[in-house]
Amino acid sequence: MLFRSTFLGEKYGYTPAAAEQAALRIADVVRQFANQLASQQAAGKRYLVGDRLSALDIYWAACCAILDPMPADRCPMADGFRGAYGNRDPRIAAALTPALRAHRDFIYETHLEFPVVF
Repeated sequence: MLFRSTFLGEKYGYTPAAAEQAALRIADVVRQFANQLASQQAAGKRYLVGDRLSALDIYWAACCAILDPMPADRCPMADGFRGAYGNRDPRIAAALTPALRAHRDFIYETHLEFPVVF
């Protein structure tokens, strides 16, 4: 269950049906990123759009870090927070390909700073 607190669930419109739709939408968006990256890589390009870093690459890296947090040495955070991040839905996990994770890592290693300060 996404919201354990009844108050938070009500505040943000949680329902089991809404959670199901959200998971499906997230998986679809992640698959779109995977397809875009595969298309770019097939064309010999390293970034999601064009030949250089774009906001989309940074947005992806940040989003991926929420769905699949980097190890503690790269992104230190309190254990209580780390458990709240990540993904438990198998459909999203299936869409989150190794290439997408590698792209996240490439963007952080090449264009952003480590460790990520949480």
